[in-house]
Amino acid sequence: MRRIFLALVFAVAFHPALALAQCLNWSTQFSQTGPSGQVFALVSHDDGSGPALFVGGDFHGPGAHIAKWNGTAWTPLGSGTDEVVLALTSWDDGSGPALFVGGGFLNAGGTLAPGIAKWNGSSWAGVGGGLSPAPGALAFAVYDDSSGPALFVGGSFLNAGMATCASIAKWDGTTWSRLGSGMGGGGTYGPVVRALAVYDDGNGRALYAGGRFTTAGSVSANYIAKWDGSSWSALGSGTENEIDALVVFDDGTGPALYAGPGGGHAGGIPTFGIAKWNGTGWSSVGNGPNGAAEALCVFDDGTGPGLYAGGSIFTIGGMTARHIIRWDGTRWSALGAGLNNWVYALAVHNDGQNGAADLYAGGKFTTAGSVSANYIAKWDGTSWSALGSGTDDEIDTLVVFDDGTGPALYAGGCFGHAGGMPAIGIAKWNGTSWSSV
Repeated sequence: MRRIFLALVFAVAFHPALALAQCLNWSTQFSQTGPSGQVFALVSHDDGSGPALFVGGDFHGPGAHIAKWNGTAWTPLGSGTDEVVLALTSWDDGSGPALFVGGGFLNAGGTLAPGIAKWNGSSWAGVGGGLSPAPGALAFAVYDDSSGPALFVGGSFLNAGMATCASIAKWDGTTWSRLGSGMGGGGTYGPVVRALAVYDDGNGRALYAGGRFTTAGSVSANYIAKWDGSSWSALGSGTENEIDALVVFDDGTGPALYAGPGGGHAGGIPTFGIAKWNGTGWSSVGNGPNGAAEALCVFDDGTGPGLYAGGSIFTIGGMTARHIIRWDGTRWSALGAGLNNWVYALAVHNDGQNGAADLYAGGKFTTAGSVSANYIAKWDGTSWSALGSGTDDEIDTLVVFDDGTGPALYAGGCFGHAGGMPAIGIAKWNGTSWSSV
């Protein structure tokens, strides 16, 4: 499935699309040096021995749920974690850059670290008593609330260390602190923060949180709220459904915050699957998409920056626009004939083939435009192309990383092959061919 939490009820509650795929179970009789299982998170980080790609998910070998690729070899991070890793970020808490890891685990490297852990390059440490109960940290953002940069953590938890911090908390490198009383609501499974973004609405930079909740602190805030460093405020009447993605984009009228999917209305205005917040009010983004925007990305295809949205989109303004669309600030457009199934991840990368960056989409699809493109495809601004024979199952995450031979695109997901060769859970695209990692 697309995301794996400690129990199926968490998965179904967090994303309606989570049960779209079932990962393969790989036999231990097959020799392999990379992760054996599903990859959910990728991040580039220098732990003191040079830049490397860190990989988290639900796998074993070369490490349990997390491993490091330096361009030539895999190494475990101690004994890893005892359960799934769902989020990764790099941050310097004052003692040097470190890798922060979030997920449904209780221990990391044998050290008690519920929901969140820190890797300093040689050993694991807990983060102030951690987060409880599981699944812990799902989203990270670095934000300075005027007391200095700190790591803000969103997810599904009730406590951070000794502090009651419902679904969101601040770690300053030494202690946890609450953001008011945190989030409330969220129905049967409680509140969850899935997306964090920093945005200046004209009144200074603030932290925005999106997810499944109906209150933030003592304020009614439907699925999205703003933290200014001291208090929560609502964004009008919010959205009518859960938010999975937040991105800042300037459509020519100034930077604004875009949220997806959010349902059919935001601030009482019909917005369909994506909505825009300019700091004072909500507005629709053109004649919005019919469907959910699960992934948002800003990309310049040569005609100027555009906002790209991928997900379960089917139409836009009465026009067929299957699963991926572009907003140029005045109108939506389809990307050719689109894709034949969901998009889960978007990334921008210059593979050296046409002298400019291109947009890459990963997900559950098998065709892009009129081209056979298994689970991943490239858009150059005018047409789709396949990346060889693609992968043999869904892609959940994409990241660009330079392993010393030049920047390349790395894909993580639920697949066992890429380009016809074994590549379990993670694979590298160098612009012309796939290779196992």
